[in-house]
Amino acid sequence: IPAMFLRSVLLCGLHALAVAGLLTEPSADSKGKLERGSCPLFWYDSGTDCYKYVASQMTWAKAELNCQSLGANLVSIHDAGEMNFITTLIENFDPNKGFHWIGFSDVHEEGSWMWSDGSPRDFAFWLPGEPNNWDGPSCAHLKFWEVMKGGWNDDVCRSAYSSVCKLRKTCAYGL
Repeated sequence: IPAMFLRSVLLCGLHALAVAGLLTEPSADSKGKLERGSCPLFWYDSGTDCYKYVASQMTWAKAELNCQSLGANLVSIHDAGEMNFITTLIENFDPNKGFHWIGFSDVHEEGSWMWSDGSPRDFAFWLPGEPNNWDGPSCAHLKFWEVMKGGWNDDVCRSAYSSVCKLRKTCAYGL
């Protein structure tokens, strides 16, 4: 049996176990280390997803379109572990800890926040007093703040920031 076939079957099996919640999270010892794993070149592996830091500064819409051109979306964040991974990814590429778009916005309806990838709103990590919607429909970005490793802030979507894309790992079925 060809090695590539066995590798594909193994990766698909691990993916199915991870999606079903049957695999444990990485140990505390591995936090802060970025690994490519089974992700494409220049993407970093965490659980069932791959993540890419994009240094180019763009508006929120252009950043989302850029991620879509890569088969991904701006990152959606669903738990504290994923939030920690994203902040670690950013810290590895941006020592200045600037602003970074994530895929959360209320552009469709003021006050109704949605992820650009259509995933559920099951986690939020707003900075104190946010979102404040001070200038109408907004898009969320990750902001580092002196008392927190990172949190979310809303801003006008036409601001230009770097971003993080999230790509779902897929399995090739029908091998």
